[in-house]
Amino acid sequence: MLTRKIQLQDSMFLIATFALPLVWMMSLSKITQNPIYHNFADKSTILGIPHFFDVVTNIFFLVVGVLGLQEHQKNNFRPSKLALIIGVLLVAPGSAYYHLMPNNERLLWDRLPMVIGFCSLTTWLLVEYFKIQKEKLLLLILNLIGLSSLAVWVSTDDLRFYYWVQLSPVLLLLYMAIFKRTMFKNANLVFGAFAFYVGAKLTETYDIQIFNELGFSGHSIKHILAAIAVYFLIKLEINKSLTTSQTPLKS
Repeated sequence: MLTRKIQLQDSMFLIATFALPLVWMMSLSKITQNPIYHNFADKSTILGIPHFFDVVTNIFFLVVGVLGLQEHQKNNFRPSKLALIIGVLLVAPGSAYYHLMPNNERLLWDRLPMVIGFCSLTTWLLVEYFKIQKEKLLLLILNLIGLSSLAVWVSTDDLRFYYWVQLSPVLLLLYMAIFKRTMFKNANLVFGAFAFYVGAKLTETYDIQIFNELGFSGHSIKHILAAIAVYFLIKLEINKSLTTSQTPLKS
């Protein structure tokens, strides 16, 4: 077994953040990858780089990843939180590669590091709350689930499972920040991260409209907002004085 004894309240929140969203997502009709998605507003070519701003704004993920590694050197993060940082670092080249020539084949390399980040975030939160001792095993299992969601998308052109992989850690994080906020030393960072995450989703959705108004694409802004959201998560600290009082299950 991986965890301490799970209480009824914990069971309900696991069902609410993982099982119910999965059931709901799979009850929807098949969600395919719309080819129009690749038609971004940024058509600029500068210094020979196509879609210049959509490409270069990925440097913000690189910066946040490097800052995260510096934090790791000072604080010696858990393997799952370090994996989250590595995922963020890999978003920079993966997303830049995709935006140089947006298509389904390259989109895989954009989504792959994001899956690593989402699954590693989920692992970190579960490990800290449930005091899971076999952290590396859980990290491996959840990342394999994330990779399988990409395999399902590539093989069947169905994004439902992938969207669930994205949605679950967001719900988990919000639940903990609202109902288990004493678990964090600085729980308000979660709401900051969520606000920037929502902003990133909105600017991604209204990419062309924002470009028409500002002359700068919404998708480029999305990269900046998403990187800031992740930085808030990297700065998020666990209140060890509370979590260590929970009894872990001996392996």
